[in-house]
Amino acid sequence: MEEQDSSAIAVIGMSGRFPGARNLDEFWRNLRDGTEAVQRFSEQELAASGVDPALVLDPSYVRAGSVLEDVDRFDAAFFGISPREAELMDPQHRIFMECAWEALENAGYDPTAYEGSIGVYAGANMSSYLTSNLHEHPAMMRWPGWFQTLIGNDKDYLATHVSYRLNLRGPSISVQTACSTSLVAVHLACMSLLDRECDMALAGGITVRIPHRAGYVYAEGGIFSPDGHCRAFDAKANGTIMGNGCGVVLLKPLDRALSDGDPVRAVILGSATNNDGARKIGFTAPSEVGQAQAIMEALALAGVEARSIQYIETHGTGTLLGDAIEIAALRRVFGRDASARRSCAIGSVKTGIGHLESAAGIAGFIKTVLALEHRQLPPSLNFESPNPSIDFASSPFYVNTSLKDWNTGSTPRRAGVSSFGIGGTNAHVVLEEAPAAKLPAAAPARSAELFVVSAKSAAALDAAAERLRDHLQAHQGLSLGDVAFSLATTRSPMEHRLAMAAPSREALREGLDAAARGQTPPGAVRGRCSPGNVPKVVFVFPGQGSQWVGMGRQLLAEEPVFHAALSACDRAIQAEAGWSLLAELAADEGSSQLERIDVVQPVLFALAVAFAALWRSWGVAPDVVIGHSMGEVAAAHVAGALSLEDAVAIICRRSRLLRRISGQGEMAVTELSLAEAEAALRGYEDRVSVAVSNSPRSTVLSGEPAAIGEVLSSLNAKGVFCRRVKVDVASHSPQVDPLREDLLAALGGLRPRAAAVPMRSTVTGAMVAGPELGANYWMNNLRQPVRFAEVVQAQLQGGHGLFVEMSPHPILTTSVEEMRRAVQRAGAAVGSLRRGQDERPAMLEALGALWAQGYPVPWGRLFPAGGRRVPLPNYPWQRERYWIEAPAKSAAGDRRGVRAGGHPLLGEMQTLSTQTSTRLWETTLDLGRLPWLGDHRVQGAVVFPGAAYLEMAISSGAEALGDGPLQITDVVLAEALAFAGDAAVSCSRARRTWRWRFRRGPRPWAMAHCRSPTWSSPRPWPSRATRRCWSRW
Repeated sequence: MEEQDSSAIAVIGMSGRFPGARNLDEFWRNLRDGTEAVQRFSEQELAASGVDPALVLDPSYVRAGSVLEDVDRFDAAFFGISPREAELMDPQHRIFMECAWEALENAGYDPTAYEGSIGVYAGANMSSYLTSNLHEHPAMMRWPGWFQTLIGNDKDYLATHVSYRLNLRGPSISVQTACSTSLVAVHLACMSLLDRECDMALAGGITVRIPHRAGYVYAEGGIFSPDGHCRAFDAKANGTIMGNGCGVVLLKPLDRALSDGDPVRAVILGSATNNDGARKIGFTAPSEVGQAQAIMEALALAGVEARSIQYIETHGTGTLLGDAIEIAALRRVFGRDASARRSCAIGSVKTGIGHLESAAGIAGFIKTVLALEHRQLPPSLNFESPNPSIDFASSPFYVNTSLKDWNTGSTPRRAGVSSFGIGGTNAHVVLEEAPAAKLPAAAPARSAELFVVSAKSAAALDAAAERLRDHLQAHQGLSLGDVAFSLATTRSPMEHRLAMAAPSREALREGLDAAARGQTPPGAVRGRCSPGNVPKVVFVFPGQGSQWVGMGRQLLAEEPVFHAALSACDRAIQAEAGWSLLAELAADEGSSQLERIDVVQPVLFALAVAFAALWRSWGVAPDVVIGHSMGEVAAAHVAGALSLEDAVAIICRRSRLLRRISGQGEMAVTELSLAEAEAALRGYEDRVSVAVSNSPRSTVLSGEPAAIGEVLSSLNAKGVFCRRVKVDVASHSPQVDPLREDLLAALGGLRPRAAAVPMRSTVTGAMVAGPELGANYWMNNLRQPVRFAEVVQAQLQGGHGLFVEMSPHPILTTSVEEMRRAVQRAGAAVGSLRRGQDERPAMLEALGALWAQGYPVPWGRLFPAGGRRVPLPNYPWQRERYWIEAPAKSAAGDRRGVRAGGHPLLGEMQTLSTQTSTRLWETTLDLGRLPWLGDHRVQGAVVFPGAAYLEMAISSGAEALGDGPLQITDVVLAEALAFAGDAAVSCSRARRTWRWRFRRGPRPWAMAHCRSPTWSSPRPWPSRATRRCWSRW
């Protein structure tokens, strides 16, 4: 294959559910091991499926089938589908929808974020769920419900349904060519991609028959096998067995896939379709000429010779005539070259899983892609001796009956896939193994990575953590950096979120293991965010108290942006104060000068500036900044209102002046409100001041040490929490007044400017324009109380929910959280580092907390060097049962805990022989089979919804009176109907038997009665609700 061939199409994603295989890993295992997935059914299983017992006893009835598990279950909530809509939807639509999502996931694409065009080409069988189950319920086929039933079941809506639910905006085409449907869909998708109608395309097909666990009647001379085995190309071939399954692939032009770094799984070199026309025995008969022409055209379009094909995945239905015609068609294409004997293996996936009709072609296609990937040819089953009508000896073909390595030397592995439909539509695809990709560099090894997982529900989130844990255990060679990169950049961010910073594979495994059990391990954060709501961010710059020896060293060594910001501050501080910031950060306990106010304040200022730079480089930008005391200097610089030189001048010159009063004052934090603190200071007003109001339960005092000590002793005696702050200067108190003139003179040359980022002042409580940040402002900043609580409250009420503290240890996050709870706003307050903890993991955990609250982190910023997209586990569907049984099974179905009757709440209508004007419905409501009723809770109890009574009234009125508008009046809910137990209640404790009575007359009325299964009183059924309704035309 030429790398520049613009007609080649890459297979970049796949998904499927096949008999005996819930996913493609299990499908390949079954193929590799030669597992025949046909099941044999007992009389009890067939009876449970509604098969007539007399039919089961018929000698021609074959009790076998290839089935899927849990076809009645679906994750409706994931796709935003209501329970009622889900149970009216054909399982073919449901399963195909899930597989389409998985195929996109498998390729590393998030359809919710992809801005390009993705097409859908898909086909399904006629809905037997509609014909076997829904159609027998008259109420469901009436307006307006019939239209919803139609679009949820008709195969014509399969493709567009997927496009709608996944927000895919490319061509959306439903395909139907009988057995060749899904391979024709692949061909049409390729044509659409080559015509540039879309960037990528989903293609596939599905077949699900209802009743599902049922056999079939064998007829001599028919196409069905008498014993439930498919023996393709064998002398004993006597028919096929129909099966159920679904397969979806994601396709993209090869050149684009390679340039975009997509995971190319195989390459489609060419494909073709045609029709037999009328020159054959009959409409349903195959045509040797038609098949051969389709294969030759596909090879011609692929630009390869037939002799280069080493494997053919045949249509291979296991009928004597059909198999012989297929090999004859292949010989027309490949010729009779004696030297090419046994050069091309053939096989049929139908021997293992049956004939999947609309999904038959995609099953063979996926099987062949998997074989190319694994470089192995799986066995074709049930072959012992060749069909006597086939002369394999003089052909290039042989049936591959065992697992064998697919060795080709220097020749690329190349295969063909055929699928032929009743009616004569033939399809053939030429596949080749993926080219040796020029993989992007692996994500560089770092001291820690952030791993993000999300889901649509809390239970799914736990399951996703469990799947990821097991996946990493099974794939030890995956780089942690690539896993983190792939989780962040290829998965859709959903409502329930888990973010985990981990330095090693073992730490990640332990964390995921805990998360799988619903816990939040160290280094992890859980959150829940509202879709579409982007929270606003506040950068918070604190004052003193967060310092510790060794802070910032790890980030300085690992993060270039952090290093650059500190280096700039170092140059400015050296020019202003004559000492080295970087040297101070490198100092140990014995040589550190952090106890000096004129050192610690510039150091904390520089770190705050560097934290802000690093956060911004990671894509977290402030919507507003606020500073606390000396923190306002860094806030003003980050907002753009002060140059670095002016900001350094303020912090250095002011802190030097503060040394004059160093040791003369103290500050203390108390668990008091502002009013309580003022009351506690009565009698001390000339010696102690309220310096800071941090939150409703946190106030800082400042003043003379002796007086501070007395106040704290009094508070301790009263059981009030209080402690001294690690400062020896009483800022925000009269003790700083003597510094006024010298400070104003020292800062007279400042050149403040307009702020580029909004800043709210904790001196005035107002927004800062910028030019007012001259010398007078910074004197007031030192002298006046800090109005932190007021400012935080204003930001919370203005819609700012995320607060990020720019400090080496959080000292204000608790106060912000108290304010957030006080005003009842969603959000979070996070720090940057934590004293004594490894720095990158700490900051990553904080970043994860922001993401967990819904902040849209631009992950490319965290991975500037990129990474490889590696395989990850698919979404853990939280499937529930959504099913409406056929009326014939209603009685047995009710005993088994499945839905009975036509209407899910009413059941079937009956007419009383003694009261001909009265209609009666009786059914049993059970949380086990109507789990969505459990979502309606009042004070924790499951209560039958009031809206459900109205639904029953409307439906009973419509069924009793006929179509037309209904008006409901005089609604009376006599008492609430509660289901016993909790969310995990057993079916036996959560059942209520209903009777719903409707009487005709001048004023029609309806009444509902309910009793529990243990009701034994001779008294009439208790009334739960009454209402009157009538029809108006």
